[in-house]
Amino acid sequence: MLQTQPLPFETALAEHRFFKVICGASYRNYDVIRWLAEVFTHAGAHAIDVGLDVGSVEAAVAGIRTAQAAGAGGDPAVMVSLDAGGDVHFFRIRLDRPECTDCGICLPSCRFGVFDLTPELQLEDQNCTGCRDCLPVCPTDALSLQAWGDAQDYAGLLEACWAAGARAIELHTGSGDEAGVQALWRLVADQRARWPLISFSVGDYGQGTEAVLALIRRIVGWAGSGIIIQVDGKPISGRTGVESTLPALELAARVMALDVSAFVQVAGGTNDLTGSLARERSLPIHGVGMGSFARAHLGLQAVHDPSQLDRWQSIQRARELVLSVHP
Repeated sequence: MLQTQPLPFETALAEHRFFKVICGASYRNYDVIRWLAEVFTHAGAHAIDVGLDVGSVEAAVAGIRTAQAAGAGGDPAVMVSLDAGGDVHFFRIRLDRPECTDCGICLPSCRFGVFDLTPELQLEDQNCTGCRDCLPVCPTDALSLQAWGDAQDYAGLLEACWAAGARAIELHTGSGDEAGVQALWRLVADQRARWPLISFSVGDYGQGTEAVLALIRRIVGWAGSGIIIQVDGKPISGRTGVESTLPALELAARVMALDVSAFVQVAGGTNDLTGSLARERSLPIHGVGMGSFARAHLGLQAVHDPSQLDRWQSIQRARELVLSVHP
């Protein structure tokens, strides 16, 4: 069937008010993903970003359907993330048991409920987002990060995630290896007709701003118009205040100066000030993605269990974030 009306995210991008909630590429807590999808569907979000994992897609779809059954008018696209290699979002914590003394110093460093001391240290690694906050506090260097090992057959996983209800893809460019990014694009380009929304997540992870801008030019050359360039400022940070969100906006300004035929959406350190700061700077970004800050704003970093939160209060707080992006 031919599409006759713009999809919700298409309208939101065109009107510079696109909002995406980021569950995390390495995150696998399905209860929280389902809850975030439900709450942000009520709030009017346009995309739910999860890892390339069927269970995560199913959880997000279930949350969306629950909200719609309760009268929510939104219909966000479920987006799955792929890694071109070395991207920080695709790592999770690893414990070297012989080196661990069960001191518990790592517990307060984690915002996501990864560590449990009962009585020896245990990992709830499905909660890990790869934020790295725990690494510098461990006195015995028993903690490290490792890449997820469940995303080797990208073609098969994409097929399974599409069947489960995913309709958007994000390609993370990581350290900027062009060959790796291009290999992912070739895979996705063969399936582009079935994926109405495609995003490239690009950030300066040490390669330098000029290299990032050059890669963006080449990406738009391959993929053409209509894609999203997600400008990643401070990945997996999401703190309060101006300083957290400035890196994403400053890089976005450089990207928008390229005048490429792509939508520009910011993430990484974004918070409730991002939209207003962009407007103050006359920076016409097309949207905002929020992950860590969104969870904290809703109270998830305090309890880690969504069943303990008031659903309607959470919806109101989620709506505040969605509306903060509106021009």
